Amino acid sequence: MDVQTICGYAHNYKHGVETIIGMSKVLRYSRILVLFSYIISIFFLPRLNTFFGESVHRNLRIEDLFFPIMFLVTVFSIHRRTLNYALGPIIYICYGLLITLFGLLLYSMPPKVLLIWGKEFQYLIGFILFIECMRSNPRLLLYFERMLIAAGLAGLVFLLSRMTDLHRIGGGYGFAHFTEPLSSAHTAWMYFNLFFLFSAIAGVGDVGARTKFIIKICVPFLAAGALLSGTRTSFIVLALFISTYVWKTLQPVKIGLWFMMMAGIVLFAIFRDDIVSYLYSIHADIFAAPLHRVKALFIYLEGKQLDSFMLSRGDSWVEMLSLAFDRYAFIFGGGRGFSHIDAYGVVPSLGLGGDNQYTVNIAEIGIIGSALFFLAIGSVYSFVHRSLRCLYFPYVFVYLIAGMSLEIFQLSRSGQLFWLVAAYFIVRSEGIKERKAEQALACVPAQGDVRSRCPERV
Repeated sequence: MDVQTICGYAHNYKHGVETIIGMSKVLRYSRILVLFSYIISIFFLPRLNTFFGESVHRNLRIEDLFFPIMFLVTVFSIHRRTLNYALGPIIYICYGLLITLFGLLLYSMPPKVLLIWGKEFQYLIGFILFIECMRSNPRLLLYFERMLIAAGLAGLVFLLSRMTDLHRIGGGYGFAHFTEPLSSAHTAWMYFNLFFLFSAIAGVGDVGARTKFIIKICVPFLAAGALLSGTRTSFIVLALFISTYVWKTLQPVKIGLWFMMMAGIVLFAIFRDDIVSYLYSIHADIFAAPLHRVKALFIYLEGKQLDSFMLSRGDSWVEMLSLAFDRYAFIFGGGRGFSHIDAYGVVPSLGLGGDNQYTVNIAEIGIIGSALFFLAIGSVYSFVHRSLRCLYFPYVFVYLIAGMSLEIFQLSRSGQLFWLVAAYFIVRSEGIKERKAEQALACVPAQGDVRSRCPERV
């Protein structure tokens, strides 16, 4: 073989390597672009029918359009370590697909019920892609936090505009999801997640000290946004979150604030009628309306008007469980969309109306799928570093409690944000573990040196 031939082979080899490197760069930048497009769509962009009217299904969102691309870049870029983090959720989502496919055959459900499963699958892909991108480039975490800050400030602007009756600022600026007319739950969970993420960034974020100071000022206002959404669940969730967090940390200042919160709850319970009447009398409806709904919680606690509660929630729970038992679907499930089948075997809509995540799960994925659902959440929790669990545990806990009032893990905004938050805490935990590993290596004595390089305690 002459020299010229060898040089030709070397040139072709070099060209092939350069091509592979170029393709890997394109894939890396493509997945970052897709991930941040997904995040922007969640926090800033409304439903598709905002732009195209009733010609588009009301449940379709912009992130649904580029989800196939999102799925492909995730599949081609995922690493084994990232896959380990997502193993529990992957088992759960695969079981859901299997049972749904069986449901299409056994119960003659229309193929459109796959869209319900598809939304959960989208949340999982977003979870995996977030971990994959942020692990490979930790600097992206700072950009994500800055985007969250922008979303939180946008939410505060919208809240202020509502309080000053300048509500027309919504929609056209992409803030419609803060007060979507279809459900106040979108408002509540968007503000609650922003409240939680601002709290997390203030504690463990990469932003500067001045930015953290501004964030801490915004935190109580974002909590107020969740309360003013008009959902009773948001009041319960915030009280439980703060109480659980205080119990996990046991810091004197936080305990004092907790007692002030409890005193406020007790005072409202005693004087609730007078407080709500006064707020209505001064036309402060933005405060009076949600408090008027909260009054019902204290009435239920007193054992009054329980019949109205059963009519609004209890009957739907019993009906859904009865449907699952009658059709022998409570063990393995009837598939996603099974709970939407009416008495005539028709699926009238794909909206969420079960009012309970767990009764819906038993009907649709059965007891086995429900166990895998909790396994998925628990497996992700196990990867969160202990130093972060004092903040992450209350978040997961209140989500599980809120599942008693709505399908919170399937609802678009709350479900998407839950898995994004989980991915954020996993990436943060990995960073903490790496720093501790580096510190441990720094403490190992150098070869031939009997003294430790670890700094001495004073």
